[in-house]
Amino acid sequence: MLCRVLLHPLLINAAMNPSPADAQPTARAAREPQATCIDVTDPRAVEQWTRQLGVSEFDLRCAVAAAGDMAADVRSHLGLR
Repeated sequence: MLCRVLLHPLLINAAMNPSPADAQPTARAAREPQATCIDVTDPRAVEQWTRQLGVSEFDLRCAVAAAGDMAADVRSHLGLR
């Protein structure tokens, strides 16, 4: 069975010609925690998230255990934003 996929020309262009900004993450982006996920197994990420959220490591780990590792859920659990 033949499957045809129709793609919008702009999507094809973006896939075939990625912008230079998409090619390599910046050094700053490498130092910043992921905006969506909190990795409590990475000591550097834990340090950055505790600083960003203004909570202790214990509070961060408890919030992740209770709410999951999605940053929005952790913020909500902590009563932030």
